[in-house]
Amino acid sequence: MHATDGSTRVHDVLEHIRMVPDQYREFTVSAPDLLRLYRIGPPLLDQLLDGGLPHDGSGNDRRFDPLDAENIGLGLSIGPRWRIMRGWSESLVRHDHLGTRSGYRVNLTAACPAPGHHGPCDFALDPALTADLAPDELCRVEPGSYAWTLAPARDPFYFPAQFNELINAATKLRFHLLPQELTSDLEFLRTTGLADCKLATAYLVQRSRELGINSRPRGGLFVSVPFPVWHGWVELHTDSGWYPADPFLLGALTRWGITDAAQWPPKRSTHGLVLPVDSSRLRVTCRAVEPATSRLRIAGVSYLKPHRRPT
Repeated sequence: MHATDGSTRVHDVLEHIRMVPDQYREFTVSAPDLLRLYRIGPPLLDQLLDGGLPHDGSGNDRRFDPLDAENIGLGLSIGPRWRIMRGWSESLVRHDHLGTRSGYRVNLTAACPAPGHHGPCDFALDPALTADLAPDELCRVEPGSYAWTLAPARDPFYFPAQFNELINAATKLRFHLLPQELTSDLEFLRTTGLADCKLATAYLVQRSRELGINSRPRGGLFVSVPFPVWHGWVELHTDSGWYPADPFLLGALTRWGITDAAQWPPKRSTHGLVLPVDSSRLRVTCRAVEPATSRLRIAGVSYLKPHRRPT
């Protein structure tokens, strides 16, 4: 990175950070922790402070906001949040190399909500979780272990021209990790142009309504190997049915230079990579000790073996 490019990126990051009011900040991160946890060392920190990075205290007692630190990492391509986004981008690339006969398996495990009871556990999934699923989509592998399969990838789907205005509106937004209080604040989005995935989804649903497009908000898992990530996106109704759309995330990944826009343009659907699921429904009951329940734990994601063609 050239020095001028670095200075411009620092300026842009700080400009976005200062759009978030100080009342939403939690100044809990020390300067040593900025280096240890976020890879923001003294020279960069001095540059950020000179540019007006919000903080509390002075000298060695300065404290910083963790969301600010993560947004700095995203803007400057450093730190753990940046690595997570690189992982998402790599999942998109690998997805295109799986072929049309493969897919993903999300592995779930259950723990007894009342261990030590008499006799073996007899687990039952929350009926609300399985109500809308095909019989073989979520199955028991062994007692306390389940596998959720994500359908084999099909040919890429690109949203047609009537969705262009909506998709362009999404790509004009800038990805910014927000405090909880702002993740539903559409006025903040309109004023600043900043959004996280939750706020962008709410905006796209509202904008769809204004454009006469049938849409619905969705949340669940962005499926990447070896671990999925909780995520939010919008589904759009087309002549071919409902398809997940994530022009906001795809635009951000391209802007950060970690996804090829020719391969994953904002108008491409993320079908086959997202799994709609309400986290509150990831529950299991042990019928040996009803009504005690516990949460299912996501143990990881693996690739499905390609289906063999008949010979």
